[in-house]
Amino acid sequence: VHVRDISGNGLPDVVVGNKKGSFVFQHSKRNVTEQVWLSAQPQRTDRKKFELYDGDRIVLLGDSMIEGMAKNGCFEAALMVRWPNRKFSVLNFGRTGDGVFGQGRSRSGNPEEGYRRRHDMINKIKPSMIVLAYGSNESHKGEAGLGHFINGYKRLIGDLSKTGARFVIVSPPAYVPTVKEGPDSVLRSTDLLLYSDAISRI
Repeated sequence: VHVRDISGNGLPDVVVGNKKGSFVFQHSKRNVTEQVWLSAQPQRTDRKKFELYDGDRIVLLGDSMIEGMAKNGCFEAALMVRWPNRKFSVLNFGRTGDGVFGQGRSRSGNPEEGYRRRHDMINKIKPSMIVLAYGSNESHKGEAGLGHFINGYKRLIGDLSKTGARFVIVSPPAYVPTVKEGPDSVLRSTDLLLYSDAISRI
């Protein structure tokens, strides 16, 4: 980790590196209207607070982000620290390349077949909570694909709601560009924000 003024604006920037490359976090400031400033502040939500109940059976569904969570157990550990006296189970069904339409689970090349297989699997498990984390893969289609994605997400939630489970919907993770990337990284971040905002309104 290095902290120095790379952009020459008198503000400290942060440079970090790992196996995936080098990353620069540029520090900048700009004048904005009061309306813009207020819109950027944390907002209260009327949605229910996350709560873990004794005996909960939690199913994780999503793409590679969810699949990768199976390698370290951090999610389960965090729940145990927060609710040490409650018994629960976590089943991770994340799959790289998966999406709301089940395209990552199809054996025949038909997404609908993958969608039904996923749905049947969840019905057999009878979860009390379902964590959904989709949108990263679909966001590559940009604004043109947003409506189709949201309609698919609503269908998925509607079908899974028949299990009686509670839902936790996770927005796509932020995109961190590498030093070598240019304007395309800005577009990528914009698409992710667009999809995250739409997901928050479901």
